[in-house]
Amino acid sequence: MIGVDILTPLHRALGREAAPLDLSILREAIDSSIAEAADLDWKKELPHAKSDDAGDEFAKDVAAMANSGGGWIVYGVGEDGHSRASDICPVRWDSSESKRLRALAYGRVYPPAVGVDFEVVEVEGGAVVAMRVPDSAEAPHFARYRQNALRAPQRNGPETVFMSEREIERAYAARFARRRAWHDDMQDLFGATARASARSRLICGVLVARPAEPSPRGVRIDKSLAQTIFSAISGRKICAPQLTTIHHGNEPVRPGLRSWVLRLASPQGARAVVHADGSASLSVDLGGWSEESETSHVWPVGQPFHTIARAVEWFVDDGVALASATVETLGVNSPVRVMASIVGPGEEALVIRDEHALFRDEWRLADESQSRPVTEFEAVAASMTAQADQAERYDVARELALDLLNQAGIEGLKSIRAPR
Repeated sequence: MIGVDILTPLHRALGREAAPLDLSILREAIDSSIAEAADLDWKKELPHAKSDDAGDEFAKDVAAMANSGGGWIVYGVGEDGHSRASDICPVRWDSSESKRLRALAYGRVYPPAVGVDFEVVEVEGGAVVAMRVPDSAEAPHFARYRQNALRAPQRNGPETVFMSEREIERAYAARFARRRAWHDDMQDLFGATARASARSRLICGVLVARPAEPSPRGVRIDKSLAQTIFSAISGRKICAPQLTTIHHGNEPVRPGLRSWVLRLASPQGARAVVHADGSASLSVDLGGWSEESETSHVWPVGQPFHTIARAVEWFVDDGVALASATVETLGVNSPVRVMASIVGPGEEALVIRDEHALFRDEWRLADESQSRPVTEFEAVAASMTAQADQAERYDVARELALDLLNQAGIEGLKSIRAPR
């Protein structure tokens, strides 16, 4: 996330707004003798690669931060006898170090601490590396302690201590409460998106995505960042770029409540939203794309509650691409839950029409008698990582699209195909 505006404990202690972490902030922190805190830990050097004890100590520090709301461990800054920043002590850093530390966080913390990220500040003689440990929905985390015993550490101000049995019990209760809250927030976002789509009086696709942990950017993102996200959708699709329900050209991006909204019209209405917390939502009119009688062999003309199977695939693919672009651009590191469904304005049965291939990229609408009308589609869901690659995005899009199409009696996919 080099060069990206972030808000760290250093920024807050110095009274600064969100900004890239750079050498000037580090120098000011040292000049101001900024002390360690529950979410800030100074380390003079990186854990030694060949020391098992150092690996255990690193795991304890990471687990403590993850169990205490998240925080930053800064390598390459020495401290005085009172846990205050005193001087810069450059460390050697390259990509192999980031892989090593992530492997330690994953392999020596139970359950694994995922989503650790690094801000690297180049200094004379090496670097200062600030490692962000995100707040974890899976707390309590345990770390190995003395001959494979497991203890649950936590931060108590600038100190690391071990949880008591009662504190561990409360941490488990909080984990389950967070899961319920995450589920409830997903349902609220999905409900709001579905209600807005019902105004079109057409069959619609609704997809929402929400990370387990909100974006570290705070409660607002600027317009240019939102435009970057919308522009990145086509490059993350599994289907061919032209097979899309989001034809983004010069349409304006407009502000919403702690969000940015992209509204699209012809040939189908679509509303894509990116939220400052890393959530994303997409609603697409899947019916009414054509009223021309000469297109009736490829499109259900005059049937606003009918759509074609490939349109469902395109919509799901667009939604997964939107979710991926949002969390990665906003620096989210936690797992992302994606939920999708097909909705209508009322009691009308919804129909997804199957298609038969005639020639390459040429299709004919299957007879309506082969379709299974659905009064209410069940919402389907899948999870992906914040750094999902093309193969993972394919798995998620495939799972969601199949689950929707199978409810309408349709087997197999036509546009979402495994990456080569």
